[in-house]
Amino acid sequence: MLIYRYLKSHALETIRDGLLKVSRLSEFNDPFEGMFGMPESFSAKEAKAYVEKEVKRPSIECSPRLFGLKPHLPSVTRAYVVGYPKKRQEMLQAWSKGRDEFIHVVCFTSSKVSARDEVVMWSHYADNHRGVRLGFEITPVKTRTYALEAVNYTDERIQIALDEEPDTTGEKMYAAHKTKSKAWEYEAEYRLLIHRERCEKGPGALGFRYSKSWLHSVDFGAACDESKIIDPITDFVRTSQRSIKLRKARYHESDFALVYDEIKV
Repeated sequence: MLIYRYLKSHALETIRDGLLKVSRLSEFNDPFEGMFGMPESFSAKEAKAYVEKEVKRPSIECSPRLFGLKPHLPSVTRAYVVGYPKKRQEMLQAWSKGRDEFIHVVCFTSSKVSARDEVVMWSHYADNHRGVRLGFEITPVKTRTYALEAVNYTDERIQIALDEEPDTTGEKMYAAHKTKSKAWEYEAEYRLLIHRERCEKGPGALGFRYSKSWLHSVDFGAACDESKIIDPITDFVRTSQRSIKLRKARYHESDFALVYDEIKV
């Protein structure tokens, strides 16, 4: 599957070193990255069921606040209902702070976006067409430390309830790393979700060491500087004898679209 990575800078280093810069969700331009929702209220019935379930857990797992409080279930239940708004706020804040803790991200876009959206991608993520686009051929994969995932676009944020089972909460927290509003659907994004132990220190940032066989092509933006960017990358590909296709974009003469001319190496 061919997917694209748009770059504003450091394209030569990315190609030469085989290291992709990884990002944290909190650094992205979408303020809702990795954010959850929670029900706005917690009914007495839900609170009672939640407290009873906690009390029945083995004592070693039981919350210290609940262990031994079985005779006081009604008052504890009321306390959960009354204190839910504050608890909800605390949990949402904790999840927001923790979204960067274990998983880092490398973003790509589908090679099948429309000609119109492709122009926008170059503008937003490749320095107004002055940057570079790398094409990667990656087989969809999921290992213990990283996975390639398509982003799910939806109108609703992922919801986590207070009484959610831990395994379900973990699954939803992972899903939040690949869930965005439909407002971003034009990007047709894919993400490498990478456990922090798989990342390594690169020049000034964390990086992901990718297989160099993944790199399929390099496209230069229509406004890309020839002497500073195109020539050095072309020379590197030529001398390294790697099988990488090179192309230079130009603006279509009559349509709102781009045309790509192959560069002979």
